[in-house]
Amino acid sequence: MPLSTPLTIQQLYDDNRESLQLGWFAGFPGGERLISGDATSAADQVGHLNLIHPGRIQIFGHQETQYYKRLSPTSRVNHTEE
Repeated sequence: MPLSTPLTIQQLYDDNRESLQLGWFAGFPGGERLISGDATSAADQVGHLNLIHPGRIQIFGHQETQYYKRLSPTSRVNHTEE
């Protein structure tokens, strides 16, 4: 079902930042990108960190954050740039 009103990544973040205790750590220039409504479910657009689907909005939960902290600085850069 297409979105009836265009929604940017920035709007999605701003609307949910407090209630979901979100933090934005990378990809700031992408804030103005529009979220398309052509996905069959929300899971097609948003998910926990998954490098196989880099076009999704990537969510870092507690486990992803702990994994990221264990990486070397070089590995962090490589993973983020993928």
